[in-house]
Amino acid sequence: MDWNNIPHAKRHEFFDKDYCWQYQMRLSNLDNQLEKAGLSKKEASKLRVSDFEFFPVMHPIDYPAPVLEPKWSKDKKVWKEYSASLSTYKLKLSSYEDEKKKFEKDNPIIIIDYKKKCLEIKEFIEENEWLQRMPNRPTHRFIVRLKSTGQLAGVVAISIPNSFSHVLGKEYKYSDRLISRGACISWAPKNLGSALIMYSVKWMAKNQNWKYFTAYSDPDANELGTIYQACNFYYMGQSIKKDGTPILVKQYYDDGYFDGKKKGWFSDREFRKKSWWMKYAKRIEPEFYKKIGMPDYKEKMFGFLSWAKAKKVDPPLALKWKPNWDLMEKKYTGLKERLEQERDKYIASCRVRETLPKHKYIYILGKDKRETKYLKKLFFENNPKLKGKEFNYPTERGK
Repeated sequence: MDWNNIPHAKRHEFFDKDYCWQYQMRLSNLDNQLEKAGLSKKEASKLRVSDFEFFPVMHPIDYPAPVLEPKWSKDKKVWKEYSASLSTYKLKLSSYEDEKKKFEKDNPIIIIDYKKKCLEIKEFIEENEWLQRMPNRPTHRFIVRLKSTGQLAGVVAISIPNSFSHVLGKEYKYSDRLISRGACISWAPKNLGSALIMYSVKWMAKNQNWKYFTAYSDPDANELGTIYQACNFYYMGQSIKKDGTPILVKQYYDDGYFDGKKKGWFSDREFRKKSWWMKYAKRIEPEFYKKIGMPDYKEKMFGFLSWAKAKKVDPPLALKWKPNWDLMEKKYTGLKERLEQERDKYIASCRVRETLPKHKYIYILGKDKRETKYLKKLFFENNPKLKGKEFNYPTERGK
């Protein structure tokens, strides 16, 4: 069976091996990738991690990228002062974007090289990673190349988490990054993947202010998170009920409701995205807009579906998006209800299945041993139930 050509949305129906899907991709790609690299199996078996070189890949102006260290306090006065600084930071952020554009204009050759590397990384993930697509909102990319030929042999992509947690307390709520994609070429040494992950998190902890890194392994892909276990990540567990049974996660499949293009299995977070509210708005008949006196739905909808910070002051880089329902209802009565009807129609059109919750891992790392020790202390203070159980790794696949 040609495993690599089975659509991602149907893979869970076919896979019956006692190893993970990504390892199957490695087996399927081996002969072809050895031929492309000009290597024999014997030559590949002699390769060691020392035969490879590691690099960060990011926009040239982001060495290192600006990082805002949020300050949190129960003191309302501190919150008020911090709130007042938000507008100043937004100006700085705007200035940063302008600086970025100017750099791109003045250094076209460097930017072309950067974009080529990003494309190379994307194609590598599509060929070697089981999800076969880049994550949303990647912020950092790391690669490893074979020293003798320069051939790309591994990729790690790190992105903004879907949500932030208090695993180190509120002070470090926004010091998290998600290891969202990772893969190595089929002929790479077995420990190259773990070496690349550790290079990535150490680079970020040393050069920027990220303090902990989360990662997930998917039972749907028969994964246990062996690579994170090899790196000594703490195991956070799965979402379970009080009786120990897993909290099943609903996933949805779109057969082409909006534009005829199928969209593989996704979570209910998709239904709340800004772009999706615009799709719901587009499906409402023009007569309805005329009736409520809304001349240009697209322009108005973008106004209502705007970025807004949460009630408590969050750092600007963690601004939360939510529709401005109050303003919408005030100006155009009935629009909110009509949009929600379109959303519900779309949800009803999707296929639904329940999947096991993912295994969650975390790696904590400060700039030096002293800070790392302090951060780990905070971790166990905020997660006392994990004390002594942080290395109780799962061993049975698909559970």
